[in-house]
Amino acid sequence: STLLVAILRAGSPIAALLARKTGLPLDYLLCSRSNPVPSFIGGEGRAPRGHDILLIDDVCGSGWTFKRAKAYCEALGNRVRTYSVYRCEGTEMYRPDYSMSMDAGTYLRWPWEYQRESEMPLTQETQTA
Repeated sequence: STLLVAILRAGSPIAALLARKTGLPLDYLLCSRSNPVPSFIGGEGRAPRGHDILLIDDVCGSGWTFKRAKAYCEALGNRVRTYSVYRCEGTEMYRPDYSMSMDAGTYLRWPWEYQRESEMPLTQETQTA
């Protein structure tokens, strides 16, 4: 690889650690259900071209994000491989080029995932508990 690309936001800490360890440059790509059109944070004019990219995210399930982000990076003339710390197993699940099988005892949960849960409106069940 000549460039690490973190999928924001959960891929960022992992990619930063890999960049520090390998000395490879790091860029950031926004691609999520709320922002489904992939884009580099520096804009289209600064998007990398002609690189061997390692596209990084934390967990991979259906591959919705990886498929979109990979296609976008390849359309810019990059060669792309994918890395996630964990992957979900199953016939309908995407398998990154590099990952570990996920199990309940080692699943990653980021602080913002807990925050989002605490911000959820109370349901009738939680109000009476």
